[in-house]
Amino acid sequence: MANIRSFKELRVWQNAIDTAMTIFELIKSFPIEERYSLSDQIRRSTRSVAANISEAWRKRRYPAAFVSKLNDAESEASETHSPNDELRKMTNSQSPLLHPCRHQRTW
Repeated sequence: MANIRSFKELRVWQNAIDTAMTIFELIKSFPIEERYSLSDQIRRSTRSVAANISEAWRKRRYPAAFVSKLNDAESEASETHSPNDELRKMTNSQSPLLHPCRHQRTW
């Protein structure tokens, strides 16, 4: 296994960034009345996943801080799912547009 020199080489960080980009595209399809209220929270929590992973990388030499930042990243990923579920219920939608990030196992 090659030595990883940067958090940008971590697959989990790459997947978090890819998922964030997917979510940002999906937000464009939100109902107009929810485009700002729900999307704002989703954008913030989505961005925070990758940010916390990069912070964890910087603290990797300190196990407690490293694990804490990874827990923060996981919490932000979970926080992203809640507004998504709310939006699905509000729109009564089973549209696949609202599901692609739900089954992401890399977060």
